[in-house]
Amino acid sequence: MYVIGFPRSGTTWMSWLISYSMNLEMDVYEDQTWRGKTDYPWSLLRNLTHWSYQDLAGVLYKSHLYPEQIKDRKKTHPIIYVVRDGREVLTSYYYHRYWKHKRPGETRPTFTTYLEKQAPRWAGYIGAWLNSAEHTPRIIRTIKYERLREKPKRILRQTLDTIRNHFKAINRPFAEISDTIVEQAVTLFDFEKLSGRLPGQEDKTSFFRIGGTGTWKDVFTPKDHRIFWACCRNSMRIAGYKVEG
Repeated sequence: MYVIGFPRSGTTWMSWLISYSMNLEMDVYEDQTWRGKTDYPWSLLRNLTHWSYQDLAGVLYKSHLYPEQIKDRKKTHPIIYVVRDGREVLTSYYYHRYWKHKRPGETRPTFTTYLEKQAPRWAGYIGAWLNSAEHTPRIIRTIKYERLREKPKRILRQTLDTIRNHFKAINRPFAEISDTIVEQAVTLFDFEKLSGRLPGQEDKTSFFRIGGTGTWKDVFTPKDHRIFWACCRNSMRIAGYKVEG
């Protein structure tokens, strides 16, 4: 099973929630660097005592790859796709890349310079997954990050039900995951608990930067808006977001 989305879209958070709820091993598809990430709460996903669906669902893979890079195309391996407002994604990714992961001696570009290169990349990624006759049908559920932030218990419950219905349809049914487990997952992987800060309190060097939505409004200039909408208008529409201008 896969949780897929552009970097900084909420794929890691969604993967933790599903992994805990179903007691599944979590991995990052074709990326061995993740095992050394000390800001990931691995201890919360180990030695769990509630029922495991590992034998039925297998490993839960998180990935930022494009469709053609996912080699395993079995129809029994469902995809949960996480999407986020492109403006929010690009703002978050900018700080993640040039504050948390700034390389020694590297010059930090202006946000506008960064946006000119990365906005087309985000737009292309959305189109590759959500506007493809070949790959879009593999997605059993698309989750908006904003809705997950607003109502995490409800969205996680609906996602687990979608996964359960998928396996039931291919004659691999399993029992419903309890609301108690859903509540535990949402509580354990809460921004405040993981970061030690309230949502809205920013740390540009942290994996858990700010824990909110709409932060792009403090970053985008009129020129940035023009750059973004020039290349991302159709992708925002495809992803289900309001198109401006």
